[in-house]
Amino acid sequence: MTKNASKKTSNATLTALKKMKEKQAKLAEKIQRIEDERKQEEDARETQKKIIIGGYYLDKAKRTNAIDKLIDALDKHLTRKSDRALFDLPPLPKAPLAGAAAKNAPDPKDLRHSVTQGAYTPENQAHNVPADETA
Repeated sequence: MTKNASKKTSNATLTALKKMKEKQAKLAEKIQRIEDERKQEEDARETQKKIIIGGYYLDKAKRTNAIDKLIDALDKHLTRKSDRALFDLPPLPKAPLAGAAAKNAPDPKDLRHSVTQGAYTPENQAHNVPADETA
């Protein structure tokens, strides 16, 4: 095979490879779009289920005069200020750590390490020892 023929073959291969990579990129975009649409549909179905279930329990609470019990249960469950406001519940107090709890609270740097490197356990954090160094 001559240099010229080899160069033509090489150029043809590069052109074919470039076209395949373009197709691959388009397919990857199409796959991502379809996956995103599926996720949106799943989220919409999940939201619809929550609305139906919530409606069922709200109706049941009204019929059985148990609204106060439902609100009490929500008071114990809801933590976001906006969620609590929907039910006229007061915001949760910001409880500062006090006494022994504050002294034994893990350092946030150590928590970050334990989350990325191993399980958080009070025993590991009480001595500021990363989880992966205890054995």
